[in-house]
Amino acid sequence: MSSQLAAEWFARLEAPEKHLVWFEDSAHEMLVEEPGKVFLTLVNEVRPLAVDPANMRAAELKPVR
Repeated sequence: MSSQLAAEWFARLEAPEKHLVWFEDSAHEMLVEEPGKVFLTLVNEVRPLAVDPANMRAAELKPVR
């Protein structure tokens, strides 16, 4: 998939929150080719959504203990 096509699809995507991350130095195996960037992206972008109760919609999600 071209980056232009991916960006166009992402722009049309409707979601409560979204963030596009480009892995410039990898092809189909970003976990192998850019493991550090994958890890930092998960820690910095995804983990805060999972651990911050303020990001959870009370009627839709319940925290797991």
